Amino acid sequence: MNVTLSLNPEVERGLIVRARARGVSLDDYLQELVEKDVGLAAAKGNSGEEKARAFVEWAKSHRDTPPLSDEAISRASMNPDRW
Repeated sequence: MNVTLSLNPEVERGLIVRARARGVSLDDYLQELVEKDVGLAAAKGNSGEEKARAFVEWAKSHRDTPPLSDEAISRASMNPDRW
């Protein structure tokens, strides 16, 4: 089945960047995304290398945030009713 998508330029650039980062063509990358969305990717049994690459890609998709302070992660701040 062939599908034609009309993407805005920003989305297209983002997809191309992600496809290149994975070392695949845009068509292959979109095929992977669709398979993942319908649950076929998990059934294929990705190799450890593919899982690691997917994890790194997922991690890079998040913005950098400053680390939490010691106070923010203390037991007392997480469970104020216990201290």
